[in-house]
Amino acid sequence: MRGRFVALLLAAICLIGPCCKGHVDYQDLLNLTMSYEDARMGVQELAFFLATHDFDARPEDGYVTVKIDNLVYKVTPNKDRPGLADIAVIN
Repeated sequence: MRGRFVALLLAAICLIGPCCKGHVDYQDLLNLTMSYEDARMGVQELAFFLATHDFDARPEDGYVTVKIDNLVYKVTPNKDRPGLADIAVIN
């Protein structure tokens, strides 16, 4: 009985762990945008995609702002080029 409880507890921890990373950084943003390609992705879709990956993303006029720590990044869908977006620092 105790062994079964421990096994279930460990399984729950393994399943919950990846969902609760908590903090994202620039490298996470870069890896995510370079891991996927979608020439049809617009600003709204990109903002939604980034938000679902725990980024503070907001659609603007032609680009998405992403706040990480004290920096704001301008993330622009790059259409036919490799990756999802181009990234630049706003401030």
